[in-house]
Amino acid sequence: MFQFCADQYECLEIFAKTQKGEKGSVSVRKLPDGEFLTQPAGKYHAAWLKFDLRQGACYEVKLENAEPVYCYLSGNENILEEGVRFLEFQEQGVTAYTKENLKSFFDTPYREQYHFQAYKNWLNDPNGLCWFQGYYHMFYQMNPAFQGWDNMHWGHAASKDLVHWTYLPVVLAPQPELDDYPEFLGGAFSGSALVEEDQVSLFFTRHFSPTHERTKIEYQSRVTSKDLLHFSPEEIVLRTKPSCEISQNFRDPKVFIEDGIYKMVVGSGISESAAMLQFHSRDQKKWVYDGPVVQENDPKIGGCFECPDLFQLDGKMVAVGCAWKLVLPDGRKQTEWYYIGERKDGCQLAVESKRIYDFGTNFYAIQSFEHLGRRIAVGWIADNYEEHVEAENGAYGSMGLPRELHVKGDRLIQKPVEEIYSLLGETVLRESGKQQVCCEVPGNSYWVKVSLSKPGDFSISLGEEDGRSIRLECVNGVTGLRTQGVKSENIGFVSDVEKVTEIEIFVDRRLVEVYLNGGEGAGAKLFYQHTKDGRFAAQFEENILQDVQVRQMNSAW
Repeated sequence: MFQFCADQYECLEIFAKTQKGEKGSVSVRKLPDGEFLTQPAGKYHAAWLKFDLRQGACYEVKLENAEPVYCYLSGNENILEEGVRFLEFQEQGVTAYTKENLKSFFDTPYREQYHFQAYKNWLNDPNGLCWFQGYYHMFYQMNPAFQGWDNMHWGHAASKDLVHWTYLPVVLAPQPELDDYPEFLGGAFSGSALVEEDQVSLFFTRHFSPTHERTKIEYQSRVTSKDLLHFSPEEIVLRTKPSCEISQNFRDPKVFIEDGIYKMVVGSGISESAAMLQFHSRDQKKWVYDGPVVQENDPKIGGCFECPDLFQLDGKMVAVGCAWKLVLPDGRKQTEWYYIGERKDGCQLAVESKRIYDFGTNFYAIQSFEHLGRRIAVGWIADNYEEHVEAENGAYGSMGLPRELHVKGDRLIQKPVEEIYSLLGETVLRESGKQQVCCEVPGNSYWVKVSLSKPGDFSISLGEEDGRSIRLECVNGVTGLRTQGVKSENIGFVSDVEKVTEIEIFVDRRLVEVYLNGGEGAGAKLFYQHTKDGRFAAQFEENILQDVQVRQMNSAW
């Protein structure tokens, strides 16, 4: 038996599962003498259970062959500010985590301190990014049950500054029938948000497939909301593919308005070539196929794009797509590509340039939105090289720093949003003119700025432990990230930026993000260490170091 008090909350939400195929239940009663209300736990996947509460009352929870894998209190009138209250069921009782003490829950070597992350278990693609009624909203793919991919839910968080986030209740769940068929997987896959005055429409993909993925069903759905806390019933808006040559992979709708008409771009493929498909509508319900925005002719890109994006920026049209399951000759996996050009007839993009979005390739499923003249992008820190270290109450997945985008020439310029610099803390090191510099960084969360008087070779160590290491290097004019002693050690994470003279680095325990020449290139890479002690060390070619700064980064929690 476990006990807790509701305080200002009105609902208990528990994701609970049994041993596979067995029966189990969760029962809740109001103390001291209320009757138990009982709901069944999931047989093959965690079931999402909700129990109404009375504010200020205390309750008892009884578990019968059921494991509460993810639990929180919701229904607070001030939920956008205070967030949900997470509950951890432990032998000694129930521990609650709120905005006031989440920092202690996240303070481990494997957890970022100033990046958004899953409370625990699994997180992937950012979804539904938007600004609405005074808050930035970010929805995201999540599996509440364990640190691996499974049937997909939509998590939700809100922020006023893109830095400090508040966890909100889960929004979308997998199809209920999936718990009766363990040989199938699916759920609410990725999508986008369309804001129109006092209403937001969330578009997303419903996925249903056998675990072997030889066949699958994918279609596009929509819900609406006036406050992004309460949502309308779900409706299907695009059920079928426009032709038989279109891939079974048909997902992740990005919806926007162009010239007064609704447009939807869906990731897919045409005759084994990766493609982004465009549809148009006048009512968001009946969608007409226009054709491909981008269709790849390069066989190395593969047969499917997912998580597409399309937007106008600085006088150019930019299309973005993730090359699903792609492995490049240099070993990089699941690369994301951007295409810059002009549109033909309101659909097809006449591509003028094409590049890899992030040379570290741990930045994936990137989605962007516009607010007050800024195009802001967020990507999932994806463990494409299977380097995740699982820990109790750990989290697989986080989001990269939000990036402000611009087009300059044939490049997409990416810089961290200005708000992130509000977390800059104490200066640990400041040097100029030297060939070698180093310092210890307590907490292993820090920012680095390097200015070079001219291009030259260098080697910057950003993590080293027990024969494992990660470095940013420039060798013979080629700049990139290099790892040793981990699964990605033989892969070339090389940037296409030439003549590097400006380097900005964000280290956040297991995550490194690099920006070259004011955002001409960006690279994110995971690197796990077993300690919270950081160390920065760098060596430069003679007479090229103009200035180097190292400053601690304060926690966003």
